[in-house]
Amino acid sequence: RDRPKKAGRGLRDLFQGTRAQRAVEHSEAFFRRGLVTAKVTAYLEDGAVPDRSILVQERVRDAKPADEVIPDLDPLKAREAVALIGRTLRRMHDWGLRNRDLKRDNLWLSLDGEGVIFLDLDGVRQTRSGTVDWEKRARDLAHFDGSILDRNAVPTGLRLRALDAYIGANLPANLNLRAFVRKVAQLAQASRERRLQRRAESPV
Repeated sequence: RDRPKKAGRGLRDLFQGTRAQRAVEHSEAFFRRGLVTAKVTAYLEDGAVPDRSILVQERVRDAKPADEVIPDLDPLKAREAVALIGRTLRRMHDWGLRNRDLKRDNLWLSLDGEGVIFLDLDGVRQTRSGTVDWEKRARDLAHFDGSILDRNAVPTGLRLRALDAYIGANLPANLNLRAFVRKVAQLAQASRERRLQRRAESPV
């Protein structure tokens, strides 16, 4: 993946690390916690204050974006696969890892639906508190759900099952579950609408 830097990003990278460096660091953090990622095999920074990052990741065999795998699974396997996604994302957040770029392109499933693989981890943040607050969890989940909703390949019932598996039984006493689910749905719809607007505005 070859990605130019946004204006002003180069100076910030001197203190925070470049995109490629962060992707390597976060890949190692995921691995330590038993979360599967595409292995980073090489990266290149261009410029004294790097203005371009080139990241090379190992090819993920027998896997595709989750919303391409799920429709091809039998109903029972599909339900198990979306529940696995929900539980995996809950583990990620419970361990203090937040992915601000969580979307269909960055979360793959093995073709049998039994393995979740994370890609493109430069958008990950590790919290100092050791867990992710529920406001930010809602935003991560909505960003992913909005990308799935945009493709319209996974039925609403399966998307809700993934959220139900994420929530599970271990919830903070002060969490308003109904408000949390409503917020995820609203943010997901807003995320989808932004994608549609960007496509409408982009030149053909």
